[in-house]
Amino acid sequence: MRWKNQDVHPQNHLRNLGRKNCQGEYVSLTDIGIISSYGMVNLLDDFLVKDNCGNKLCFFVIPNIELNHRVRFPPNESEWLRLVDKGLSKPFHQEVFIYNQFATNFSR
Repeated sequence: MRWKNQDVHPQNHLRNLGRKNCQGEYVSLTDIGIISSYGMVNLLDDFLVKDNCGNKLCFFVIPNIELNHRVRFPPNESEWLRLVDKGLSKPFHQEVFIYNQFATNFSR
């Protein structure tokens, strides 16, 4: 029970334990409420198979977004941008906890 006093967020401890014990070469960590977009697995697989970066360190960025409950999940980027323009989609936790999302440059 020593960890309880040292780590006030046990979900972080369990996440890190799972990550460290993953047997695969790559790891993708998401929150439980995150749903992957259509074709994300294939896009990520293509990225990892191709030599996109040469010998340089590179990243595959997956921005998190929120959708209004009245809309369907957008099948592509242009549809998502249309939802953004209509105010029906926004960066994840933009209003709840914006500081948690600074690593994603949504304007870019």
